[in-house]
Amino acid sequence: MRTTKELIEELRVKTTGAFVAGIVVGFEQKTEFVWANNPDPLGDLNALTKRGGEPIAVYRVEKTEGAMNCTIVPFEEYADQSWVRCYLDSLGTGIMKLVEAQTGGKVDHIERNRPDLN
Repeated sequence: MRTTKELIEELRVKTTGAFVAGIVVGFEQKTEFVWANNPDPLGDLNALTKRGGEPIAVYRVEKTEGAMNCTIVPFEEYADQSWVRCYLDSLGTGIMKLVEAQTGGKVDHIERNRPDLN
């Protein structure tokens, strides 16, 4: 597994052009998020991993001409694990609701595991 610093760097790269972006951090009974625009995303990610969280994926929302599209891409360490795909599929609807609540807009489409963004 890469360091949390390397994962934050990947987030920064994948944030380019995004309306909203963050890291999905999975726990046994819940999911938390590290927003790219937080003042200290590395500190937030470190705190979550110390509590037992696993950084699983990057999600991003693109906003164009009034439409919002959400993409969830697992980190390369998890890309081929079937449980991660199931987890992200079930999480997709929750992420759409979270993004809609935070932005006041409607997510028109969600894509999971896009290989071109890996």
